[in-house]
Amino acid sequence: MGFPPNAQAQIQANLAPTTGAIAVGQPAGGGTATTGSRSDHVHAFPAAVGASSASRRGDVAADGTSTASARADHKHGREPVDGDLVTLGQETFSRRWATGSAAPASGTLQLAYFTARKAETEAFAWIYSSTTPAIGLTYAGIGLYAVDGTGNLTLLGSFVGTGMLGAASTQYKQALTVQSGQSLALTEGNRYALGVLQVGTTPANLAAAPATAAPAVAPILAGTVTGQAALPTAVAAGSVTAGGAAPFGIVSPT
Repeated sequence: MGFPPNAQAQIQANLAPTTGAIAVGQPAGGGTATTGSRSDHVHAFPAAVGASSASRRGDVAADGTSTASARADHKHGREPVDGDLVTLGQETFSRRWATGSAAPASGTLQLAYFTARKAETEAFAWIYSSTTPAIGLTYAGIGLYAVDGTGNLTLLGSFVGTGMLGAASTQYKQALTVQSGQSLALTEGNRYALGVLQVGTTPANLAAAPATAAPAVAPILAGTVTGQAALPTAVAAGSVTAGGAAPFGIVSPT
């Protein structure tokens, strides 16, 4: 018994997809047709990842708009990481710049601003005294602050202890206590500030970067807040005087 004249055409019609091209990012679908191979079925297709052909420093990730899918696990080449950056945690600025000394007045919060270069949950802060040790401190504190888009500061965590900074040219690594309702999880690309406050007879000099030109040009690199008896939990942008030497410091997870 032979096939009907239109058998081949009927089989092709039953098997041919009717949905056209598969769209980038389209999910799988079982279809509703009752033919042997459902003519409206859809195969899953990987979502587009990094559809742009090149990236540059500062680019924001985007899926792109191309209808051709890139391989989901592809990578773009990027600039090499500075091999002199600290491997544990992240610093307020490169150690190469810590060639100066900050001499804060008693009751003045001295701030060094930085942009987080990696997402990381911190637990410790490191600061360094310079040539003059502290004498007669009644309060000494280190605070890690988040900086919002308008320059306001919010305390994320701190260490307070009067025994700190009593020796010259010494590293002080202190455990941070998380501020109530806050987190020490830093977000890559966000702005933060590490602040040091000393109250007493003679505050210690701190290893720092020298004062820079154009101190008020955004984003500011260093600033001071006067008249403080303890680390403030919040600082309005207008209360910060931009400029001065920026104390060198490190925040780290261990």
